[in-house]
Amino acid sequence: MTWRIAAALLAALLAIPSGQLRAEFVLFGNGQSSCGEYVAAADGERYARGADTDPNLIYTSAYLKFVAWADGYLSGANKWDAAATRAGAKSDHAGRQAWLSIYCRNNPLQPYAIALAALRAELQTLQP
Repeated sequence: MTWRIAAALLAALLAIPSGQLRAEFVLFGNGQSSCGEYVAAADGERYARGADTDPNLIYTSAYLKFVAWADGYLSGANKWDAAATRAGAKSDHAGRQAWLSIYCRNNPLQPYAIALAALRAELQTLQP
């Protein structure tokens, strides 16, 4: 009986034109921020960091929030995307943040979450 329900649900979903399928969801935290806000936090981090410091250490709470949100987003996307569970496996914190800084400086009005989706797409091309 359960397989009949699953089959009926699958048939109903397949009957819906792909243009009508929408994946709407609510973003929390820094995912609601703009790339411009990320750039401001990254600039503040760079100012607080000083010369000759470890690029993997974080010196400001504003920047930490963006980094933590990015790591959570990328980890969650890897968990739920069975086709790309290892996207970013060969990347490091400094490289991901440098990529985001360039993207966001070029697109300051874009939502930060869009920048992360673009980063993940880039990381997928480097997937082992």
